Amino acid sequence: MVENIKTDIPDIEASLRSLMEKYGTVTKINLVYDINELEEIEQKMGKVIKEKQDALYKYNFNFENEEVKKADAKIEEIEKEEHSVMESIKRSKFVGTAFISFETE
Repeated sequence: MVENIKTDIPDIEASLRSLMEKYGTVTKINLVYDINELEEIEQKMGKVIKEKQDALYKYNFNFENEEVKKADAKIEEIEKEEHSVMESIKRSKFVGTAFISFETE
């Protein structure tokens, strides 16, 4: 594990790989990100999925029911938000820690 990495390095993974290659063959680099915002979205998604399940049970699995369709629309909206947040996390939420795996052969 490597900590206290500057977060403003343009290509963190490539820089780490080049720096660590002198210690052995790097096989994998896992960067650590702050995902609090993503966890909130996941909770929101769970609530909407529960609402959809309840509506499906209530209306005998009628996927054409208005409540079910509204839940589907909310799910699509949350999925778009989730994708956007994931891209944002990759760009700006690196916390300065990485786990680096080396070939041990």
